[in-house]
Amino acid sequence: MKPYYEQDGITIYHGDCRQVLPTLKDTAIDLVLSDPPYGTGGWRRGEAGAGSNPAATLVREDWDDGAVDWLALVPCDVVLTFWPPARTFQLLSAANARGLTKHRQLYWRKPDPKPQPGGRTRWSMEPIWVLSPDGFQLYGNTDDLCEVSALRAGQPEWLGHPYQKPLKVMRWLLAKTKSDSRSIHG
Repeated sequence: MKPYYEQDGITIYHGDCRQVLPTLKDTAIDLVLSDPPYGTGGWRRGEAGAGSNPAATLVREDWDDGAVDWLALVPCDVVLTFWPPARTFQLLSAANARGLTKHRQLYWRKPDPKPQPGGRTRWSMEPIWVLSPDGFQLYGNTDDLCEVSALRAGQPEWLGHPYQKPLKVMRWLLAKTKSDSRSIHG
């Protein structure tokens, strides 16, 4: 499989991890940073700009149930993954079966979460699980929280994905796994 990005010892693949991970078995990998497509279904409006009109359609995606089969394919011992709280038991059970234990939970706090229709809760915290065997250590400052605004249409970094993670959050996560002062690019 061809990398999406490759520079300065950093390689990023873009695709279904169940297809990408098996191709990496003989490759030296430090960690897998994953943002599986969970919870992308839900109530969707027919068009943007509907204001206070609550009309929407319920959409269910195949992956909305929090599949964990990809975890068995991970060819390294450190996994950082964005994961919905309602599916935590599934994730930690799969991690234990794979020989990984919950090391720590980190959080991305969005000071300006996207508004929800009908006065529903605006999700301002997004958990990130760090799964590893015993002995793995996180580095950097001791903060388990990264506060960065959610991306919106029209921002230079935004690529159009409704749940795109800001580069600052991704750099923060990668820096937490490095024991030296090498910089994170990208």
